[in-house]
Amino acid sequence: MIKEKLYVARIGAVFNNDEAQVFGEYLDSKQLKTPVEILKDAETNEASPFWSFLEWDDTEAAERFRVSQVRNIVNHISIEIVYIDGETITFDRAYEIVSVESGREYIHIEEGLADKDIRMQIIRRALSNLQGWRKRYGEYKEFAGIAREIDALSETF
Repeated sequence: MIKEKLYVARIGAVFNNDEAQVFGEYLDSKQLKTPVEILKDAETNEASPFWSFLEWDDTEAAERFRVSQVRNIVNHISIEIVYIDGETITFDRAYEIVSVESGREYIHIEEGLADKDIRMQIIRRALSNLQGWRKRYGEYKEFAGIAREIDALSETF
């Protein structure tokens, strides 16, 4: 039997743990199940905890949405590199987002892996993704072996 539910903001969230608790309890109490339902509720109810986190200026919202669309497109480009000797390497992402002096930008996977510092950024992000996967699924007994391997790999970096 559940004693209580504690909602927590994930790393990188634009809200804190207290706000995560409010969001989770609100969703549970209102039984809002889809993003469209949550948006419609917030549009008609300024008391919704989501209201203040949403952009209501249509021009600004359109710009942010288009940036999100571009990000979604670039993030879904894979690449298969075929070498003269017939060897083929497939990367799930042709472009990786990396931190550079001027901010964050996309870099082609070949260029990123050829640069020692950028390569480490990519490797660290991959490890972070594995750790996130481990956090989500590591408690399932079916994945215990994979969880142990992720833990061991995490200790090497």
